[in-house]
Amino acid sequence: MQLHSDDASHKPYHALLIGHSEELLRAFPTLLDRAGFVVDVLTSASRFEQNYRSYRNNSRSRNNHGKVRQVIQVSLPEDLVTASLHLDLNQYDLVVIGDDKTLREIMAADVSAAMKLRLLPVYSEHGFRHIGSKIGLSEVLQDAGIPTPRFTVVRDEGELDALVKNLTEPVMLKIDQSGGGSGVFLLDTGRSGSGQSDADQPGPLEVIEMLKGRQLVYPLLAQQRIQGDVLDLSSFYQHGELICTSYSVFEAVVRCSYGPSSVRQYSQLSTVNENVFELLRDLGRALSAHGFVNLTCMRESATGKLYVFEADMRASVWVDYGKYLGDDHAVAIRRYFDTGATLVSPVSHNPAFPEQVRIPFVYRLTPWEILTNAHQVWRYCQNQSVTRIAQYCMDFLWSAIKGHMTMFAVLHVKPWLKPAHWERLRSMRRSIRDWRSRTPRARFHR
Repeated sequence: MQLHSDDASHKPYHALLIGHSEELLRAFPTLLDRAGFVVDVLTSASRFEQNYRSYRNNSRSRNNHGKVRQVIQVSLPEDLVTASLHLDLNQYDLVVIGDDKTLREIMAADVSAAMKLRLLPVYSEHGFRHIGSKIGLSEVLQDAGIPTPRFTVVRDEGELDALVKNLTEPVMLKIDQSGGGSGVFLLDTGRSGSGQSDADQPGPLEVIEMLKGRQLVYPLLAQQRIQGDVLDLSSFYQHGELICTSYSVFEAVVRCSYGPSSVRQYSQLSTVNENVFELLRDLGRALSAHGFVNLTCMRESATGKLYVFEADMRASVWVDYGKYLGDDHAVAIRRYFDTGATLVSPVSHNPAFPEQVRIPFVYRLTPWEILTNAHQVWRYCQNQSVTRIAQYCMDFLWSAIKGHMTMFAVLHVKPWLKPAHWERLRSMRRSIRDWRSRTPRARFHR
């Protein structure tokens, strides 16, 4: 069943997308168009405006990108939240925040709680506690009786030293406000500390010394390490009620061991155990969820038990991939706004779709994987511009070349230069990089 906003039997709804990240906003127009929404976008991402202009007059691209009524471009990123406050939010049936940075900016804004609730994907002030905070999330989950890894809060350097001294099991040390795998460090009692043990991972003391060399912002979260598969249970809620969800297992990641996924194994909801749906319903109430939630948990290898450790109150780039298994979020979202229907489990099997399928995300693959159609990637690029994919490949290769050039300079040029001359070269490079980042033609970054 496909739903469209131009269906004569249905009135169109209206949605507002707000965010800095063009990568995270990109999937929404197509999804919400199928759900019957006309979309406005408020963004500081110049590339979104450029792409919108390019496909607005192209019928094929317009069909792939969905219906965007207008793009409101904010020149300065710091003005994004202020601009949102000047809009008439009553005209929108749904407000979607696209990234963690925007969530944190709204939380820090000097506005009333009622206005924050109008923008944020929570329905009560109780939900403010965990937005953008790993510590807040762990405390909320613990208070609600949701399975989550054991944790302790490290409030200063003394407590950090004590943690390492008394370490008896592997611990994940996390910066409270971080994402994409950055700010996550493994403290493993099994490491030799030489950096030459398993996979050349440093020992706890080396990790702590490295962290102390940075300007750490306390408190930190020290969390029990759970061994097993990483599951994504990203969902859409309204007033804490589960409207739709998807079920996938991470098969490959990028950037680092704890980075974002590049390949996932998706399963039809008909194959998912009822206890997963019960967990998701409990999570909706515990988080005061009222929108898209990027939920991640560990399935422990020894017991099969699920432990929730991440709940970002925004969708991920994978938000629209359930449709390849017949679990289309657009259908469920439209049904909710038309009738108030929520997700009913168990879910019936859809024989028109496979029970499981491996799906890659094109912008997290290497150019070679894209060119060789690894994981049948081109099958899942229906909504992507070929020009944009080509540009991504070019940027990927150029980044690799620059990395090699930098290494060559450090090893073979720096020894021959005076320190003042080397610093002058570095300053020139930073100036050029800053200038490029401010131009409308700024490149896409992984």
